[in-house]
Amino acid sequence: MPDKNDSCAGKPVRGAASLMSHIFLTGCRNFVAELKGPVSQLRRVELNTACVMFAASYWEAMLNEMIAISKIAEDPELRPGFVESLRDAERRLTLQDKWNLWVSVVGGIHWDSSVEPFQSFELIVALRNELVHYKADFFGKDETPSRKIKGLLTRFAGSSPASFLDDDVSTWVSDLLGRPALGDWILEHLDAVEEKRFDLLR
Repeated sequence: MPDKNDSCAGKPVRGAASLMSHIFLTGCRNFVAELKGPVSQLRRVELNTACVMFAASYWEAMLNEMIAISKIAEDPELRPGFVESLRDAERRLTLQDKWNLWVSVVGGIHWDSSVEPFQSFELIVALRNELVHYKADFFGKDETPSRKIKGLLTRFAGSSPASFLDDDVSTWVSDLLGRPALGDWILEHLDAVEEKRFDLLR
């Protein structure tokens, strides 16, 4: 017979799950800490790329963790079968749709692309998508594949120092991802979301 102390909130422990959102957050913190040191331009691009990937993954992990915890804790606000229905439908739902369905039941802040922190997250996802689905298209000086990427490039890199004469060239990838300020901004965004986690997803 299990010891009566082998429980969580008075219930037997039957399984465990990793808090991936914490792994993504601490990973970003470590990447940004390294960015502040003496690293090569290539390493800065690698570290900022990792920040982008981890930050884009953080949000969905955070939402899924809140859903799982509420189910395990038998949140009285959850209708019977709601979590199962949400899980069944999630392949057909965007993260925004899933988010809004969840907060409509348990409370929280509905997704609004025009305000923070949702606005910054959508910029990070736009950058992640360009990197994951990289087309290797040729662009001229300060040209980018989309307006969102152009806004980020202008904000963090400004105009390319390359002359685009002979072999003196650069790309939006190296210009943007080579800037330590990009990682700082991503981490500031994640830290702010983490602090407001239980306000965003009550």
